[in-house]
Amino acid sequence: DLGKVYELPNLGGVPEVIVDGGTGALADAGDAEGLAAAAAAMLDDAERWTSLSTAARARACDCFGLGSAVDLYEACYRR
Repeated sequence: DLGKVYELPNLGGVPEVIVDGGTGALADAGDAEGLAAAAAAMLDDAERWTSLSTAARARACDCFGLGSAVDLYEACYRR
């Protein structure tokens, strides 16, 4: 969902979507305590939650929205 803040493991393509500290939180793979701490920190700080969720929505729209996809497809076809 756009505008949601996620705490996810730093695996695969996740860092491409989530900017640690900017649009959500990343923890090392298998670090359940780190993920839990990140989630607790978000729940305890409504202002930070709001800031991260706003940034997450903006990044999702800018990087992964329809306009971005169309631009990438056009660039591929022009090559």
